[in-house]
Amino acid sequence: MRFNTLVAFGLFACALVAAVMVACSDSTPACKAGTLALQIELTGTANFADTINVQSFEPGASINEDFSHVPDGPRLFTIDVAFPGGYPANKTVTFLVRARGASTLLGENIATIHLGETCGAGLVGIRAETLDGGPSID
Repeated sequence: MRFNTLVAFGLFACALVAAVMVACSDSTPACKAGTLALQIELTGTANFADTINVQSFEPGASINEDFSHVPDGPRLFTIDVAFPGGYPANKTVTFLVRARGASTLLGENIATIHLGETCGAGLVGIRAETLDGGPSID
């Protein structure tokens, strides 16, 4: 009886420590000064992409950059997006992120991310589907 009680308390203590570690961990990617640390999650056939394209048409934050991806590689990864015209501090920017395999569009999604004073971090999930249209910019 005493052994069962000790085992139960030991399991409870381990579960409590694990829960505290998960709650205290930083789940957003660390960003480098002047960049956006964009965490991308690919699901379905989007994970077969060999290229990730990131676009923004916002004034002062326009970008159209391709990043390599290993087909059927990591499903969750982070890319550092630099801004050729300078980092748009304290702005909210909409990004169109596409997963391509050769010339085939495998999936796309839009992410609107507020960029901080010196850098930004965000997450976008891309499934094996496409959007009806791109973001409209006034």
